[in-house]
Amino acid sequence: MKAGLRPGASPRVSARSAAGSTVLVAVLLVAAALGVAVYVLARQKSAIARLEDRIDMLEGAAAPLRFTILSRGGETVSARFAFYDAAGTEIAAFERSWKGGELSIECLVVPVAGRTLVFPSRVFADSAVPRIGTELFNYYDRAGFPAVFDSPALDGKAREALSDLFGLLRAWDRSKGEGSEPGQGAEADARRRTAKVLDGVFAGAYRDVRSLRTAEVGAVYTLLSRSGVEIVRE
Repeated sequence: MKAGLRPGASPRVSARSAAGSTVLVAVLLVAAALGVAVYVLARQKSAIARLEDRIDMLEGAAAPLRFTILSRGGETVSARFAFYDAAGTEIAAFERSWKGGELSIECLVVPVAGRTLVFPSRVFADSAVPRIGTELFNYYDRAGFPAVFDSPALDGKAREALSDLFGLLRAWDRSKGEGSEPGQGAEADARRRTAKVLDGVFAGAYRDVRSLRTAEVGAVYTLLSRSGVEIVRE
């Protein structure tokens, strides 16, 4: 008798049993994803509705990010990025080098009542996959609140709505990372399905990727959120 088999059990029966368990796990994962999507959609609609009622509290043309390319040459590029609240106060900054020749910046953009809310999400070099770039959320995350929108004009409900939206966007961003991972089988397929479901929930949001290829070394550039993402030299 082969080790690992019950007396009288055949390898074929055991294989069918394992396959059935894997399929069951996948079905449960997809069902859970659908349930999460319904919950997330309700929260997203609630957050956006609350923001629509308070859209005038947000700055008309926010400048959440400034950056400077410090060096570019050989196999690396270095830069400094600084984050600002709606009043123009610096809230965080970092400086580092990336392996590659050029940088790009990705933002998550959410249209709300004719305005666009811009959440800088990551920086990556041309030698890397965008999903494994340098994440930016933590630099302006203040106990779940996106501090790039911080302003004395915001009331408690506006802050709560922004925090809810920020948390949902981060969950959506994570699901995209999981769904884009290579893999085969029922569980990998379930992760991709989860990401697809959340894509539908955030149908109005989109990723805006801007190349920093034309940025001159030593110059200061500002990322503006007006009708979308703009990068201007100061």
